Amino acid sequence: SDESSILSSLLDLSYKRRRCQIGRLRESEFLQSKERRERLLFHDSDSMDNLIRRAEMEAYNSILRAFRYQSNELSWEKEMLLTDLRKELRISDDYHRDLLDRLNHDVTLRCI
Repeated sequence: SDESSILSSLLDLSYKRRRCQIGRLRESEFLQSKERRERLLFHDSDSMDNLIRRAEMEAYNSILRAFRYQSNELSWEKEMLLTDLRKELRISDDYHRDLLDRLNHDVTLRCI
């Protein structure tokens, strides 16, 4: 009948419209994520250098803290590893001493 034909056409049109909206949304999401990726890739070098520096310092801090949690005394092997890590992660002797001082006053370490 004409009513079912009209209803069928309306449903078909609604379905097509929804598919177009979803397609536009997906394209929009893709473009936004592409822009985010490009911003990360082409971010100014100072910010990237700061990000890398922070990661290096956090990594060294975490390793030193883990070693001290394992034992209050560092073995010769761990001392050598820390020396190598300081070179690779660009950790100054002053920063290393500061970390040791903070660990000596670490409440968590005293409870272990």
